[in-house]
Amino acid sequence: MTAVSNANMAQIKAAQPSSSTWVSANAGSGKTKVLIDRVTRLLLNQTLPQHILCLTYTKAAASHMQNKLFERLGAWSMLSDQHLLIELKTLGEEGQKLNLEKLIQARQLFARALDAPGGLKIQTIHSFCASILRRFPLEAGISPHFIELDERNIKLLQQEVLDDMAINDISGIFSEASFLLQTHETNSFLDEIAKYRDLFNKTYNKEEIYKCFELKSDLNLKKIIETGFLKYDFSTIESSIEYLASGSSNDIKIADKLKLLNLKYIDINLLLKLSEVFLVNNDSEVPFRERSFPTVETIKRADGGLNKFIEFKSKFCLDLRNAKILYQNFLAANSTIIIHNFANAYLKKYSQLKSNKGYLDFDDQILLVKKLLSKSSMAQWVMYKLDGGIEHILIDEAQDTSPDQWDVIKLLTEEFNTIELKTDKPRTIFAVGDEKQSIYSFQGADPFAFEKMKQYFSKKLIEANEVLSEQNLLYSFRSAPTILELVDKTLKQDALSLNLINKHIAFKDNLPGRVDLWPFIESEKTAETSPWFQPIDSIKPNDPNIILAKKIANEIKTILAKKQVIESAGEVREIQPRDFLILLRSRKSLFHAIIKELKSSGLPVAGADRLNITAELAVKDLLSLLHFLLTPDDDLNLAALLKSPLCSISEQHLYHLAQNRKGSLWQSLIKASNEHQNILNFLIDMRNNLDFCRPFELLELALIKHQKRLDLTAKLGLEAEEGINALLDQALNFETQNIPDLTSFLIWMEGDDIFVKRELETESSNIRVMTIHGAKGLESPIVILPDTASKANKNHSRIVKLNDSIIAMRETKDNQSSILKSSIERSNILQRQEESRLLYVAMTRAESWLIICGAGKRSKNSDCWYDTIENGMKSFSKKTDSKSDELGLTIKSANWITSSHKNTKVIEPIKFEIPPWVEKPKRKTDQTLKKITPSQLTGSRHLKGSTRDNENNTKALGSQIHMLIECLPQFTPQSWEEIGHNILKNSGFENFESRKNAIKTSIKILTDDNLKFIFNSNSVAEVPFQIKIPEVSNTVFSGVIDRIINYEESVLAIDFKSNFLVPKLVSEVPDGILQQMAVYFRSLEILYPEKKVDIAILWTETSNLMFLDNATLRNSLQSVLNT
Repeated sequence: MTAVSNANMAQIKAAQPSSSTWVSANAGSGKTKVLIDRVTRLLLNQTLPQHILCLTYTKAAASHMQNKLFERLGAWSMLSDQHLLIELKTLGEEGQKLNLEKLIQARQLFARALDAPGGLKIQTIHSFCASILRRFPLEAGISPHFIELDERNIKLLQQEVLDDMAINDISGIFSEASFLLQTHETNSFLDEIAKYRDLFNKTYNKEEIYKCFELKSDLNLKKIIETGFLKYDFSTIESSIEYLASGSSNDIKIADKLKLLNLKYIDINLLLKLSEVFLVNNDSEVPFRERSFPTVETIKRADGGLNKFIEFKSKFCLDLRNAKILYQNFLAANSTIIIHNFANAYLKKYSQLKSNKGYLDFDDQILLVKKLLSKSSMAQWVMYKLDGGIEHILIDEAQDTSPDQWDVIKLLTEEFNTIELKTDKPRTIFAVGDEKQSIYSFQGADPFAFEKMKQYFSKKLIEANEVLSEQNLLYSFRSAPTILELVDKTLKQDALSLNLINKHIAFKDNLPGRVDLWPFIESEKTAETSPWFQPIDSIKPNDPNIILAKKIANEIKTILAKKQVIESAGEVREIQPRDFLILLRSRKSLFHAIIKELKSSGLPVAGADRLNITAELAVKDLLSLLHFLLTPDDDLNLAALLKSPLCSISEQHLYHLAQNRKGSLWQSLIKASNEHQNILNFLIDMRNNLDFCRPFELLELALIKHQKRLDLTAKLGLEAEEGINALLDQALNFETQNIPDLTSFLIWMEGDDIFVKRELETESSNIRVMTIHGAKGLESPIVILPDTASKANKNHSRIVKLNDSIIAMRETKDNQSSILKSSIERSNILQRQEESRLLYVAMTRAESWLIICGAGKRSKNSDCWYDTIENGMKSFSKKTDSKSDELGLTIKSANWITSSHKNTKVIEPIKFEIPPWVEKPKRKTDQTLKKITPSQLTGSRHLKGSTRDNENNTKALGSQIHMLIECLPQFTPQSWEEIGHNILKNSGFENFESRKNAIKTSIKILTDDNLKFIFNSNSVAEVPFQIKIPEVSNTVFSGVIDRIINYEESVLAIDFKSNFLVPKLVSEVPDGILQQMAVYFRSLEILYPEKKVDIAILWTETSNLMFLDNATLRNSLQSVLNT
């Protein structure tokens, strides 16, 4: 058999639908394809779509799998018999069964899958559990309208619970445990408690916990002190101090320490101080050994004076050691009791608060379904209602499934493995995974569960007279042989823990491969001194991470400039930016430095795979706008807003506004309205809508009506879109849980960093920079691993699992007992194994070219990936190109292609032929609509005798009166004058006399008994309208009517006019005003065809209400039509 047939046959056997199968697959071996193949073959064998449950690890994987399946089935529906026959044979269907009926059935699968009740169940286990709880909320004992918690809301709930515990600390549990919460990692600590909720929900008495630390329950500090001191008289120590002080330098130091101790006052502190002097704890197998002193030199000088002390010391150290060990275990036991008490109380309150608010987190969903399916009275009913039951369960990335998730799967398959309940229809379980890629222990995944579950299901199937088929997928369809050999050699020392018993086999055995090891950039021993004015945490230019980031950007730029070629998808082509995938262990300084340098070099980069919304410039600008609406007198915020792309004011103009200003910057901007009219119009319109719009609507108003989305993307680039869209999503999310006022929204947004996971498109044309965890399941022709330096043990957990039942605090290093240390070491071993699996995942993302580099601290510890990979490369069997230290080390396959390759496919940019009509100017037609405001129609608006100054004053007075008449009625009349001044002053009206006159006039109108009907509940103020009057073609009239009063049979429109000279008769009203009223009259006739329309003018100077007759209005309308 050829290698090709071996690889394909392994996949065909794994996808065999008739038996339960457990597949262990190497990286790149086509796990997803096998899963899709199996689902397809189940459908071909007449399994109904609703009886198949396919569980994936991420939503992206579920979506990808479903798309691929529908893509295949859709294509089948259109294939000819010949081509469809080939497809089915390739899939593994037996030739003798491939008749015409089978072909017809294959073509119908697409429609059957689309029409399946509820659709094909390809989803994450959390989505599946959520769907069960949505269908059976009462059976599960939860609210039918439960809300799934996200990371941000979990933090808010945690804070709410802590606040409640602190306020209502009757039992003293919170005060006792307060030392646990005095850290910025409080949320992480509470997450850990939630992770072990099953253990913390159990109650343990003091005796049970003390027993775990090999202590008696009656142990106390007094007994510990007696253990160390009871037998001894410290006069021997006191008499030895003089001799020690005259001895060797080491003994002199000990004597100095002893002199500082009060040996007559015996307490636990004395025990600890004497332990430091007499005992040594250097992490050896025997803790707290006797310290070796006095020296021979000192003993000789003492001439027998220390003989009694030496005899005393040998006995005393034994008891002191026992007392110290007892004390360590005593501390650990008591802190364990404290954390269990606190965690138990916290989890009860946390669970109660979630229940009261109808919240469920991801773990709740799993545990509730597990509980629901465990109830014998409910389980069969639920399974029956799930579309008649599930017949086939398929699990993708099974190595990342947590124990609780496995419990749900076991309950779902309970009937599969029972002879009494077996039916004629075969029921199967299929799991595919790779223990070497189990890297999600922080999310509860157990790397050993994959093998345990295989044994479990194998045993269950044997009991049901069936066999679990075990398949191995060893062939990699992704990576070149050079890379796979390096993987095997690099991780050889971890072969057992990684289950690397079988070597990787390259399906593409002729694919050119290359591995580069760049020289490691180490930290300089003498740090460069920063100027005094720079922040102490600022990154220095000689920082190794910065140097490495620049090197990566330069190398990528060089590779692209040289038009280096690579073989991908069976063709040789020039390397493109999309071919680079840069993987790091975390999103720390190196991560952000690389993205920054790539952007600075002009290289297309997709950005971070996890977006911090509040750190995005576009979001900061929009939040500044919202802050301005609430506090316009915040000069610093307004200055930032004016400089942002939302206003784009220059430095010089901002300086002129701010320098020597009288009052706030906002008032200065209002005074300079002639220079910045567009900015002022934008900000005033936003402020005018503040009281009437939700936060989302305000953002929408700025982004759409005022086209600020275009301004932001033009200045900040198209990547600003993601931040803007995320902010809009947060605004909508906020409104579902809170009263949508702007102040609360801003507090909510700025209360904590908000992260959004970005799915970086595999088909993107940009360089991708992401974490290794985020890259799981991805691949790329070129992979760069820059984060390979030594790392301190990154297990920052503050708790440790003592055994299967008890969780203990880690304690400080000096107070860790041997029992704690052994538990911590077991945890650290598991952590180091996961780091090795993480390295495996990182290396196996590469198809053809793997580049390893590093910066920072480099030691020879096992956690230094750089050294691990370097050792693997040095043991390589193939010929290596030895280079100087400056160039590093390179391994290339013999067929590696250079940039001078003749058959290189050059990827040309796609060219489109532009049709001739595009370049022609738009045809001018008479259909273009003109927009006219009635108040701007031609014609005089003032009586003869009015001066220009009077006209200007009239406009200013009118604006003030309009504002006051609209706002004052909502306050008590006694406060009108004071509030009126504040309203006008904040709106930029500085002249006191002008404000006083406007307030006086407004109050006069509001208190006039003859005019009170204008302000009744059936009247509406400031009514905007836009209408096309049939008699006037190509024109749209738009404006705002001051007041409309809607009666049952008529409509009255009133317009306020503040002219100083007031006409006594309708015939004296200026033409411009009559034309404006005529347009109002005709517009309302169109809008209210069944009602009589009346128009009136309220002359504010005299408080006179003048009604206009219809005949006059129609004559004025005719003059408008004629113009």
